[in-house]
Amino acid sequence: MRFFINGYYGFSNLGDEALLWTLLRALQFHTGGTSEFLIRSGKMLPLPEELSGACRLIDNKLLPLLKAAAEADLTIFGGGSQFQDHGHLSSLSYFIKPWLLAIAAKHVSAIGVSIGPLGTVPGKFLAHGLLRRMDSVLTRDINSFNTAHQIGCKALNASDICFADYLQWTVPRALPEQSCLGISLLPWGLLLHKSKVADHVWLSVWADALHKLAQSHPELGFLGAPFQRDVDNSVIERVFIKIGNDRCRVATLNQGPEHALTELSGCSHFVAMRFHALVFAVLLGKPTLILDYHPKVRLLAEELGFPPQAILSPAQWLDQEHVATSLEGLINQPENYLPTADIESLRLRTRQQLDFAVSQCLKKV
Repeated sequence: MRFFINGYYGFSNLGDEALLWTLLRALQFHTGGTSEFLIRSGKMLPLPEELSGACRLIDNKLLPLLKAAAEADLTIFGGGSQFQDHGHLSSLSYFIKPWLLAIAAKHVSAIGVSIGPLGTVPGKFLAHGLLRRMDSVLTRDINSFNTAHQIGCKALNASDICFADYLQWTVPRALPEQSCLGISLLPWGLLLHKSKVADHVWLSVWADALHKLAQSHPELGFLGAPFQRDVDNSVIERVFIKIGNDRCRVATLNQGPEHALTELSGCSHFVAMRFHALVFAVLLGKPTLILDYHPKVRLLAEELGFPPQAILSPAQWLDQEHVATSLEGLINQPENYLPTADIESLRLRTRQQLDFAVSQCLKKV
């Protein structure tokens, strides 16, 4: 069976790579190892070793993508935010390529996606028509699930599909002997507000707070975790600037999600700003301080049952005293920075919903 997987792959984003690996493994599991995978990708990307020979990367241009959708037995919109208009008519052009691919495809489904925000009538109409063409839709959060039903589309819902147990790593999950703070940050001001000045302000606050933490905990190491490689690196390096090079480094994280999980397992605590940095920290069982830069991060943190002191709003992570106090709390009282949800049960439910969604779309092929 031939699959075409349409998503934001090949852009050096570890979270998107984790979604892809999970989806590839799930499809392989359900088809018995005889599948071919066509993957939309901006450039080369790490793939599961056992599946690399079954994968073919498709150039991120319209004609090759349409050809792949037409050739595949099943086209899957896999993971991430793929159906939204952000309340602006100017964003409706976003739907052109998904609609053309859905028209070209023999069968189409969406797995592990978020839906919305949809703030315009044309946006809701386009999303409704697109989702109604699909044999199976699995959303990754309750807001997306509710949005699907509000526009008249059936959907299943689970947490992020990376919580399913298709990702594997071999290191023990026990806390390491040496304390190490893993840090995932992103250029919030630049990405959301096109403002480098906004980033300069909060990064200065964090550089000072981390320097203070390093002074009060001389045994603590620091590991930068750029989940968007080449974008997050410079941000992390700026907050490390006052810490000696012998105590901090930035990981490469370019060999796939399982290698990244192995490397990040050496951290004893974590600061997570990116969505999948939070997913990885929870998978590894690390006490985590969460920077709520986007509603999807807060939604996930609340679903996982993190206590309020573990979630910092933008106003709080601009406050140097609050940041310093929160970092000290993370190190000194790690039990207050763990999720209260039953993570093993959540992982089991996610696996069950993912497997059901895959089986449903395969029945139609």
